Parts: sequence; C-alpha cells; structure tokens
Amino acid sequence: MRRTLAIVSISLIIAAVTKPLSTGAYTIDTTIPTAGGCPQPDRHDISLAAPLSPRWSTALPTAQPILTVAPPFSSAQVTEIAGMITASLGVWSGVSGTTFNSATYPGMVSPLSSVTTQNACTDDAAENVDGIDTICFNQSSTAFTSGVLAFTRVITANAPGVSVGASGPAAFAGQILDSDTLFNNTGQVTFATPGALGTAQGQGAYDLESLLIHELGH
Repeated sequence: MRRTLAIVSISLIIAAVTKPLSTGAYTIDTTIPTAGGCPQPDRHDISLAAPLSPRWSTALPTAQPILTVAPPFSSAQVTEIAGMITASLGVWSGVSGTTFNSATYPGMVSPLSSVTTQNACTDDAAENVDGIDTICFNQSSTAFTSGVLAFTRVITANAPGVSVGASGPAAFAGQILDSDTLFNNTGQVTFATPGALGTAQGQGAYDLESLLIHELGH
C-alpha cells in the first residue's frame, strides 16, 4: 500500500446548551495539492466500479441513550435508527445534477450497512483510518467539548495516486478518501429520532435526522 498523504479537516455542529440548534450555511472545503496550484474542491470520486458505501455502528451510547419509539437497545431500535439514516441519505440522493442522485445514476450508492464495532470511525489520532464512510453514535473524541453535538472528519488526498485504508488510489487532489461522522456520546445532550420527537420524553431533544442530514452535506 502506498504511503498516505492526506489532510484531515473537521466540521462541527455547535449549539449552546440553553438555545435551539442554529447552523450556518454550507461551505465548500478544499485541499491544496502538494504539487502546488489552486486549492481543489473536496469531493468523492463515485462510480459504478467504486460506489459510495455508507455504514453505521450499531453500538449506541449508554450515558444518554438515543430516544426512539422502539425500546432502548432493542433490535427494533436498531431498525428505527437505520431507517432514519437511510432517510437522511435519501435527502441527498434526491438532489439533481449530482452522481449521488439515485434516480439519474442508479448504483452509485450502495445500501446502508452496519458494524457492531464501537470505535468504527477514524479516531482523533487517525490511527484506524479504513477508507469507509461511517456514522458513529458511541465513539469518544476530545472534540466533544461543551455544546458540540456532532462533527464530520474528512480525509482527502493531496495528490493523485495516494490511498488510505481500503480506498483505491486517488484520481485527483481533493478526492475524499474517508469521511466519518461522530455524534456526542458524553451525556451532555439528548438526541431523538423523528418519531420520538413528538413524545413527551422527546421534548427538548435534538432532531437526530436533521443533524445527520447536515453532517452528510459535508
């Protein structure tokens, strides 16, 4: 495997504990090629030969369980959360003019898969990068300071030909090789699926689906 040359960037969703969630506009992240020149937009190189393969860890937090209609830590809860993730991905797959669009470009995005590993996302030291885009709800990070709800860690190639984990060699500088989303699991905040938001216990919880849609946009 070739030596990986990558840039790690973090985008955060931050909210004051006493105020509703407020997020800014989306930004276009870029990577500066090692060969010099203009910064290149960060993007996946999605094709039928190498489709985007979203995955999530079914290890769920215990300090502040995710609120769902289904009982906590049941198979039904796992199914409910998986459905919420699939719906969030569906928001972006419906955007026209992109290779992520499932109607125009079928097969470019694989069905959602899962893993039971708790620390399936890239850790703070980037010691376990695997080239798989993963969502984690119960992985610790020093980024979870007060008010941080979630963040997405993106690793991009800064030159053609480099690779990371299971990813193939990059076709261009700025190619996203690994993108993982981590949600706060410290017990500071409460997340709820759309179905649970309308319940009494869901009052005041953060809309997990809306947060995930935002993070997937990165």
